[in-house]
Amino acid sequence: MEKLGFILKPLTPLLFRKPIPFRLGGYAPTFPLPSPSTIAGMIRSAILDYLADTRNMDVSQAFENRKDLLGEPSIYSEMSWTLIGPYLGKITDDSVEVYYPAPVDLLKMKDTYKPCYEYKKERELIPLYIIDVKKMYKELPLNELLRVGDENKSRKSYYSFLPLTFISGVEYESMLGKFVSKRVFERYLNNDVREIEGEEFIKEIKFEAYDGEDIIGSKTKYNPIMIRVYSGIMLRKDTKTLDLRLSEGKIKGMYYQFERVHLDKDWGFVFGIVTEDSDVAEDIKKALDGKILRLGGKGGLVECREIEIKLLEFENPKYISPNGRDGFKLILTAPAVLKGNVGSYPEEYSDILFGYASTKRIIGGWDYYYERPKPIHIGVNAGSVYYFDKPADFDVFLNRKYVEDEFKNVFGSALIGDL
Repeated sequence: MEKLGFILKPLTPLLFRKPIPFRLGGYAPTFPLPSPSTIAGMIRSAILDYLADTRNMDVSQAFENRKDLLGEPSIYSEMSWTLIGPYLGKITDDSVEVYYPAPVDLLKMKDTYKPCYEYKKERELIPLYIIDVKKMYKELPLNELLRVGDENKSRKSYYSFLPLTFISGVEYESMLGKFVSKRVFERYLNNDVREIEGEEFIKEIKFEAYDGEDIIGSKTKYNPIMIRVYSGIMLRKDTKTLDLRLSEGKIKGMYYQFERVHLDKDWGFVFGIVTEDSDVAEDIKKALDGKILRLGGKGGLVECREIEIKLLEFENPKYISPNGRDGFKLILTAPAVLKGNVGSYPEEYSDILFGYASTKRIIGGWDYYYERPKPIHIGVNAGSVYYFDKPADFDVFLNRKYVEDEFKNVFGSALIGDL
């Protein structure tokens, strides 16, 4: 199997717009990371340019003749490669340190938010905790485990315990929305924990995690992502004059605001590609490596470079497949539209799931092939976790059975962890 790694270094501020309606006079928020479909669109655009330059193929010919590289227009399947990520990466010399989205069930003690100037200058340890899910489900009454607002009362989830959990008088909070180092994530996957005196359902990870080093993002000592607000004035396409709209006798709509992502120096977005076809791998490398590519809205540009990235997915087979294990958890490291398209959990595996903790996400976008909006789907965020008590027949590379078919080559990066 061919395993490729790439780093994207932003050359301009970038917009990864959330798929919500935008009107004149409105506000366009951004995600901090590009979605899998955004990365896939960039890859396919680069491949189309490569095929046009080297094989003299137009868009229609390329999609007809190179489905192994491009798949079907408008969907994310049928190609012979699978996307891993994207994640955050810190560039150090010729290597990249990867930061994964924090799982929902990775906790820290709740503290009040402090402005950055109030933080101590010295390194600060943060104890990290995992919920003992098997014990919780075994010992707590069913009615305490029902998912809030879930009409299916037979389905169990401890989502109601998050993001705040009170146990033995201690208040914990989820780190959803933050990023954790590869070192922390590996301890989490291996369930490398110790008992805490007086705690029934919480265990501490055996690892000295440092705020701003192993844990980064919002409300930590260090956040490499800055989101700035920009303003714009809408112009008419035909005359390039101000587009004025009258509403209730007042001029409205010419002014709008939007967010853009800025990354600190030496940071970028990393992603992997896996394929069983060496020719496809070679074409992808030629299309991407060393190129300046369009990404992140109008005027957005990134430099793409192939680099050796030590992803957990590439290092240990136990992290990519359950391998017949009776008890394991599936942790999404990128957003997904789950099998059955029901939103919170993969319907196909509902009989062997004994719980899940997920947060929803709207997944949509713009179809550049047909020049129209893509259908909106209800998916789940990176960091969502699913708990299995029986063996399952999937892997997170080429056999993502937990993801809807039209999304499985791009969405749904995940890792397998111990319970």
